[in-house]
Order: sequence, then C-alpha cells, then structure tokens
Amino acid sequence: MLDGGFSDVDLANQNSLKQTVIAGPKQEIEACAPALASAGGKVIPLAVSGAFHSRQMKPVAEQYRNFLENVSFGDLKTPVIANVTAKPYVQEEIADTLARQIASPVLWSDSVAYLLDQSDPEFEEIGPGNVLSGLIRQIKAGR
Repeated sequence: MLDGGFSDVDLANQNSLKQTVIAGPKQEIEACAPALASAGGKVIPLAVSGAFHSRQMKPVAEQYRNFLENVSFGDLKTPVIANVTAKPYVQEEIADTLARQIASPVLWSDSVAYLLDQSDPEFEEIGPGNVLSGLIRQIKAGR
C-alpha cells in the first residue's frame, strides 16, 4: 500500500532508485498523481490493461496456483532470478514462486543488485531500446 491515504495503490515494480511503478484502480492512481508530482516525482501513466503485480491480481494468482498443482517441473539446471524474491528459483518452491509473482511487486533493482554481487556479472539487453541497460546503470551508480 502506498502511504498518504491511497489505500488501494500498491508498489508494482521497484525498477531503480529513480523509478517505481505503482498499480491500482485507475481513479486511485489519478488521485495520487498530484501528491507524487508535488513530492518531486514525475508521473507517467502506463498503457496497461490491468493493475499487474498488485493485490488486484490475487484472484488470478490463486487460479494460477491451482493450475500449477497439476504441473511437474524438471530439475533446475540454469539459475533464473525470480521477480518476487530477487533470488534464484528454489526447486521445491517453483509453483509457489510463479503464483506469487502475479500479485507481488517486481523486485527488479534487487534482482540486478543480486546479480551484481555475483562473480563477473555480464548483462546483455536483447530487443529494441536500452531501457533495461539504463536501469542497470542507475542501480550500479546508486551502490
């Protein structure tokens, strides 16, 4: 929940020290925008179809959890960082971690920090643009 009386707004993505994404009902997001702007924030509405990575997604997360009960996962071979923990997946917790990610914040900056603490990390951005590379530079600069 976002402080300041906006009880239906959640932190959805912690991208860097300078970039955080919030999620919630559209009217509540619009209502908190002036407070964020007056505190020095730059508010940019995102063109998305839902309040992803927020408590608004809990019903979907539970449906997915139920679906995953019938899925068997092979042994993990390559470490993959989970959005919800900012740590590598744990074999016995794959289904729970996948379901939790739907309604929990994306810990991008913590995930990058974890990777930066590994020996000789290397990042390569694939696809158009360089947004992720820019976020990684911000995270490195903030350390």
